[in-house]
Amino acid sequence: MFKIFIFTILACFFLSCSSTTQSIRYQNGTTITYKLPSGWQVKKVKPPSDHFNIIEPVESIDSHPGITIDYYDKTDEKIPETQEACAKLYLHEIHTVKDEDVKMDMLKTIRSTTYGDITIYNFYSAYYGDHLVAFVVNDAGYAVIELWRTVHDKKDIYQSEFENVVRSTIIKN
Repeated sequence: MFKIFIFTILACFFLSCSSTTQSIRYQNGTTITYKLPSGWQVKKVKPPSDHFNIIEPVESIDSHPGITIDYYDKTDEKIPETQEACAKLYLHEIHTVKDEDVKMDMLKTIRSTTYGDITIYNFYSAYYGDHLVAFVVNDAGYAVIELWRTVHDKKDIYQSEFENVVRSTIIKN
């Protein structure tokens, strides 16, 4: 009886811990794995995407903050090799497509056990809002992890959840 009790507790612990790990498999076979923050969910998008994930607080509605996770292969010659080069390309693309008034600042550096130091960048403007973006780079490509917020949100809203997702991200090619 005691063995069954211990097995049940271990199974519950294992299942509850593993249920927070999420992954997305891209068309090229790359898988991005990350830990879902407590109280967050993977947003259901229609049609379902095999290109990116959106995660959001469970109590969220469409206009509230969320985190997107996307991946880019280094098959394209213009794919950058460093986090800073990724950030500069990202800013250039925002200026070209969305808002030429967006500014970029390096916010801070956090430590990932898998990828070392990862820089968090802040992209912002009155129109674009306030976005924190991190680039996780490996030999085959890079993941863009982005927390998007409106200009009306508190400056630090969901920053710790974002940083935990960035730290837990693993790219498998």
